[in-house]
Amino acid sequence: MRPIHPLAVLIGLTAVACFRPPQSATEAIQDATATTQEAVTEAVEAPPTMATTAPADDQLGTLPEGVGTPVGEPVPFAVADGASGTPLVLSELHTRGPVLLVFTKGTASPTCNHQLQALGASYEAFQERGIRPVAVSGDSVEQLAQAREGLQLPYVLLSDPDGMAHKAFKVDEMPEPAEAQVAATDGQTGTDGQADETATDAQPELGVVTPAAPTFSTAEVVPAMFLIDSEGVVRWSHASADDTVRPTPEQVLAIVDGLEGFAVPAAPEASETPAAEDDTTVETP
Repeated sequence: MRPIHPLAVLIGLTAVACFRPPQSATEAIQDATATTQEAVTEAVEAPPTMATTAPADDQLGTLPEGVGTPVGEPVPFAVADGASGTPLVLSELHTRGPVLLVFTKGTASPTCNHQLQALGASYEAFQERGIRPVAVSGDSVEQLAQAREGLQLPYVLLSDPDGMAHKAFKVDEMPEPAEAQVAATDGQTGTDGQADETATDAQPELGVVTPAAPTFSTAEVVPAMFLIDSEGVVRWSHASADDTVRPTPEQVLAIVDGLEGFAVPAAPEASETPAAEDDTTVETP
């Protein structure tokens, strides 16, 4: 018997490995379905949302004591990061027209996501009045990019991870009542005004490093809204300690229509696409 040449064996094995029977219609559909499912899995998932309640008329446009920038005051200086990570000056956003500035707890809050989504649905109505909605939260730039895509938001989301912008607008936390502050002070001193020895004993020993407490927590943020005119002055503001109560876009639009000289109808040629919003905000010098 003649020995089989190794090259002939290699050619035969290659032919077997490369042969693939024609794909049936059923197999083709199954492959296409699997590909579609993979694409859906890779798509950005929308953050959770939960419906909110509109404030009563007598509560609309109010601020809790010690919270928020009051009506009539200029916008405080504050900086937040845009989509590209570039610092943006919030006190200069008005140079391109009136702004609806919204502070939220971030994408971890379903009620905040619902509010952002509702504003997105009414975006054209604000744009017709020449007003640009801008939302600020403590989320990272990457988190906001995912939220914007997942919620399909057509307006700018700004990142304030250190909470400095929230603090500038006094919406980083709900101040403690005066009574609570007095009680905290009394706990550190005796009835005769002298330092309480028990408080002194509780101090850390020398050489022991105590971790610093976080200075900003998105969970403590007081959701708020500010209408800022083209002069950089707050014309309307609202905040609430109740996380489930948020002004509706319809309520805000009614306020806008009632503010004399506030809304500036946008010219048709000045309308922008959602993508252009990220590139038109004012940058820091």
